[in-house]
Amino acid sequence: MPHVVAVNVARARSFNVGGKRFRSAILKAPIEGRTVLRQTGLEGDEQADRRFHGGPEKAVYLYSSEHYAFWQRALRSAPLPPGTLGENLTIGGFERGLEAELHVGDVLRVGDARVQLTTPRQPCWKLETRMGLPGFAKSFLESGRIGMYARVVAEGLVGAGDPVDVVERAPGAATIAELIRALYFEDPGAAARVLADESLDPCTARRVGRAKRPRG
Repeated sequence: MPHVVAVNVARARSFNVGGKRFRSAILKAPIEGRTVLRQTGLEGDEQADRRFHGGPEKAVYLYSSEHYAFWQRALRSAPLPPGTLGENLTIGGFERGLEAELHVGDVLRVGDARVQLTTPRQPCWKLETRMGLPGFAKSFLESGRIGMYARVVAEGLVGAGDPVDVVERAPGAATIAELIRALYFEDPGAAARVLADESLDPCTARRVGRAKRPRG
């Protein structure tokens, strides 16, 4: 049954990498108990750079716990704790992953809150800083296991163990995996499928329309 495996937050802190100084809240870690998910994000969490993170359309970032086994094998690492990949909500119970089983615009009940899925994550170099692996952002994107942002449509308490239910789904909605392929993998079939989704928000439709296509 889909459920919250962990709720992960972090305060922004300063980093110095290669002589470049920046602030980030990438070091997410699980909390105990429940906290409030608001329209601006989780209580106790921060987004240091609002140009790319946070805001109403990216208030919370969801990632499948099932993907952690893939990364443990790929990196030949010890088990990675929830939050390692920067997610706010580690979600379990979608065996094929959020990307394959959920759709653009789906509304999920997460604990006492409700969220609507908006857009996939586009990983940046700060994830490489977190992992200590140059080039990891490219590998992360190429895996297709990149997770999903959501807006908060109803605030409420969330915590580890809370159930996750799909409560609304637009008929004919494109899957998140299709949107990822349309945006990042130059897949014309996926692009056509996504652009035919009447529930797709105009901003995402424009991004798909601008995505590069392979030359025939």
